[in-house]
Amino acid sequence: MLYIIADDLTGATDTGVQLSKQGYETTVYLGNIPENNNCNNDKKKHVRVVDCESRELPPHKAKLKIKEILNSIHFTKNDIVYKKVDSTLRGNIMIEIEETMKITEKDLCIFTPAYPENKRVVAGGYLLINNVLLEESDYIDKNIGKYGGESYIPKLLNLNANIPIDLIDIKEIIKGPENLKTQIDKLKKDQKQLILFDATNNTHLENIIKSTNTIKESVLYAGSAGLANHLSKLDMKNEAKKEFEIKKTRDPFLMVIGSRRNIIDTQIKYLNEKVEVEEVKIDIKEMYHNKKEYMENYIDKVRSYINKNNHVIIRPILKSGEEIQGLDYEETKTEVRNLLGEITSNIIKAMEINKILLSGGDTAIGVCKFLKIDKLKILKEILPGIPLSEVSNSKLQIVTKAGGFGDEKSLYKIIKKMKNQLQISQPSSKHIHSGS
Repeated sequence: MLYIIADDLTGATDTGVQLSKQGYETTVYLGNIPENNNCNNDKKKHVRVVDCESRELPPHKAKLKIKEILNSIHFTKNDIVYKKVDSTLRGNIMIEIEETMKITEKDLCIFTPAYPENKRVVAGGYLLINNVLLEESDYIDKNIGKYGGESYIPKLLNLNANIPIDLIDIKEIIKGPENLKTQIDKLKKDQKQLILFDATNNTHLENIIKSTNTIKESVLYAGSAGLANHLSKLDMKNEAKKEFEIKKTRDPFLMVIGSRRNIIDTQIKYLNEKVEVEEVKIDIKEMYHNKKEYMENYIDKVRSYINKNNHVIIRPILKSGEEIQGLDYEETKTEVRNLLGEITSNIIKAMEINKILLSGGDTAIGVCKFLKIDKLKILKEILPGIPLSEVSNSKLQIVTKAGGFGDEKSLYKIIKKMKNQLQISQPSSKHIHSGS
């Protein structure tokens, strides 16, 4: 059996789809795996992904959450376990890795956050995103400043580590798997328990996985969707399955975008230039104080656009770091997630929408919470790290997208792959509407 332990929902799906596209039946559980699904009778045919929703928790709460969920899973010594880590190093990385190692009884962690297909690479131990250092990028974690603005991964990890860490750099990676086995053996003899690897392309990631083939039972693998894409090199005996074919429709497409990454604005701008799309901006502060009235207004506005057969984007109006009066930063984030989740679930139910896009981990889990979704079956990778999943016993299909993933054309490409017919935008008269 292969388990992926993730700290948010978009991370769970973007990593799970790496195995799904290689033929594995992949199910994402939003929290604990139900007891009747928690068995190993058909091991190595299925991948189980667990979303712990621990990324935004304080460290002590994240540790408890990981412990609670992992202790409910009946791991065996032969299970392959992958700890999904954010490719921009957000979250309680070392706390969760160490707790996962302890519970799964793994004595070595093989780790790299590199995801070359989404322009995340590790060179000399430094994390670069879109060819710039992490600390100079749009993806810098709000807490990274207290670390001194570093992009050097060993230093960041060591701040919260209780285990010895070392790095295998690019000059060793390029020599291939056999050399890496030798390097790993040396570090193990030096009692290193977490080994960070440089990686700037998929061949490097493949070499890393192949180098551990003979010791995989004692290894916890950790990283982003990039390293996960090569787990099948561990000789897992998967059964090939027919690739899922998307049944395209002419129905309008609903997109709920909670992420405020700079790339999102670029993606929406490009989409707006190509197709007919309406943007409904949710005034979070006003809605918080008068939810019933604003909820009805927004639903009516979306309905009117959908009835005109236009695609719709729902976005919150709230600047990054801004707070609702009377709430602190974390409480505001929770409220934004809940309001977006509630309004989206009401829209889906009212209009029987069956294909949606959710961008941003908080947004995705918020919508799933209000729709009472407890698991997703991954169907297909639409774009790198952007999968399509289906809800059990439902016609609803969901595209999940991490806010920072993709280039300027990504939203347009997603719609193009999901729809039979696109209403082409007229540049001379096109404008985006916003609700208030």
